Amino acid sequence: MAVAAGGALVLLSPTLRSHGVPFSTPSDAPPRAAGALSQGFGSYAAAIHAPDGTIDVEQTVRRLSAVGANHYYYLIWDRRHPGESQPSKDISSTEWTQLPAFAERAAKAGISITVYLVPPSESSSTTYRPFGWDYQKWFSAVGQVAQAHPNIKAIALDDFASNTVLRIHDANHQPFRPDDVTGMVRAARSHAPWLRFYAVMYSQDLVSPTAVLPAYRNVIDGVILAFAGPKQYLHAVQNTTDSSGALREARRARQLTQCQSSAECLQVAFPDARFRMRLPQAVSLERSVRIERGTTSVLRFSALDDRSSPSVASYSLSVTIDGHQAPVQRTQGADGWTNYTAQVVAQSSGSAKLRLTVDARVGSRGFGLSLDDVEFRAGSTSATLQPNGWDVSASGGGRASLVRKLDLVFLVYCAPFGREAGIAGAADSQYVASVLDQVRPLIDEGAIDGVVAYRLNLLGKSVNGYGGGDPASFAVVQRYFRGLRNAG
Repeated sequence: MAVAAGGALVLLSPTLRSHGVPFSTPSDAPPRAAGALSQGFGSYAAAIHAPDGTIDVEQTVRRLSAVGANHYYYLIWDRRHPGESQPSKDISSTEWTQLPAFAERAAKAGISITVYLVPPSESSSTTYRPFGWDYQKWFSAVGQVAQAHPNIKAIALDDFASNTVLRIHDANHQPFRPDDVTGMVRAARSHAPWLRFYAVMYSQDLVSPTAVLPAYRNVIDGVILAFAGPKQYLHAVQNTTDSSGALREARRARQLTQCQSSAECLQVAFPDARFRMRLPQAVSLERSVRIERGTTSVLRFSALDDRSSPSVASYSLSVTIDGHQAPVQRTQGADGWTNYTAQVVAQSSGSAKLRLTVDARVGSRGFGLSLDDVEFRAGSTSATLQPNGWDVSASGGGRASLVRKLDLVFLVYCAPFGREAGIAGAADSQYVASVLDQVRPLIDEGAIDGVVAYRLNLLGKSVNGYGGGDPASFAVVQRYFRGLRNAG
């Protein structure tokens, strides 16, 4: 409770406390891998199949090596993509049974694996064998296989946001709650502690008012951003004939999945008005500091919100120091962040309460706000305020969380999907080349942790019954992956 040697300010609230409001902390995730593209450059699905419908393990791994992939997203689904030969039954059981053999062969080729599962919205509880919609069993079983095949590094879940409690409001599907995800991941790591969990999301899942990320950020290890055309954050219809905006959306996703400069930072989130009473919402963060009478006490911090536009939600930030309102000034910071400064002349000396409050407008759409680089200066002493030293109080459904940087994997569509099946130019080789070229600066900056090619045509040619995309994309991706290897 005193100023330490060297003039550093000693804070009086060493641990985080919550006064009856939701406060979450990051999951006990394994350490993030170091280095550029730590999650690899890989290919998703589009395995080569034998005449009996099973995966041709040898040929698939050889073609993955030929394109230069060092990671493969092993899809387990109870059906096949359009254009692929459709076995009569037990597709997912066959793919599950072949996983150990595939992992063993991939390991010999230096290829790591993410086991890619599908949610209830894309499967049937009776045909998604062997575990149906019991995802805790799926995760536990993957962990057991990974224990024997440690090149299995992660589990991914497709279309994650659309299968959460924030999106599903009917009795026909099983939504994932944050606690469900925690249990699933814990089941996997009970066998293979290194396993990471990735949620497949689109830009609209990261940006308010439809953002799912704030509620689930602490139970996932990373996001696979599926770029499905421009202005997805505004709910534009998917359009893989138009590559514009790939860099913008990838950069925005990176902003929203990391802190500004700290390993951990604070996240304040408010639910959408549709999911709460239309009452005032506020989250207050309070801690003890020491002030010195007659000197200026200054609080500085940076903030980043996830709004798609200022009209989506409005909020205000206020600061009091020792009960006195400190006027707040704002300036534009780097990479989308805003810098705030609040100061007031201290009227006393000793211990004082510092309070930072975020107020959301009544009826506002939901949004999330990250706070980082919080620094307090009293007279000639200053200190960085660590994010786990705050007392938290909230009203109207607001909540605060400690969050950390997530892995970000960028997915480029190399084959049409959904409504675009059969549309000329959809996800063709020109589109693939343009998207990959746009995001290359983020890779060079180390802002993207992995790249994955969706349903890349591993054969490099059109074959009846094979579900890969434009054959010409093989050479495009091959050159790109080789360039990444040479640069790394």
